[in-house]
Amino acid sequence: MVELKRIDPEAAGKIISLIVVGFVVILGVVYVLLVLFTFFLTILAGASIDNGGFLLMLLGGIGTTLFFAIVGAVLGFVKGWIGAALYNWISHMMGGLRFEISGSLGLIEAQHGSNKRSSASSVKRTTAEIRPPKRPSGKIRRTTV
Repeated sequence: MVELKRIDPEAAGKIISLIVVGFVVILGVVYVLLVLFTFFLTILAGASIDNGGFLLMLLGGIGTTLFFAIVGAVLGFVKGWIGAALYNWISHMMGGLRFEISGSLGLIEAQHGSNKRSSASSVKRTTAEIRPPKRPSGKIRRTTV
């Protein structure tokens, strides 16, 4: 088992803000496409069209998308930062989340000689201890001049 002890608040804030902006942009594009679809259906139905109203809806949708993308980025960063800081505070008092890792990341366990039944508290690791496995040397070697 590996324990997640700390999350960098700044990195968490950046990731959450990008996720929020992504969702806002997707919803904004869907809104603009719906406005265009409605406009073209109105043309096909032969109804009279107020071009000023259509343009206002289209520009309003684009402006709203940009506004909420900026606000979402700022609030997403704040929420991510606060969430990571709260996690760090609580995990300091109670311990962090524990994960069981398998696959290529399971090499960490093999490198340190611990078995699967050992508790996370008995095996202490830092990020400096995690190293990629050594690659076997091949016949081709690069040299610098």
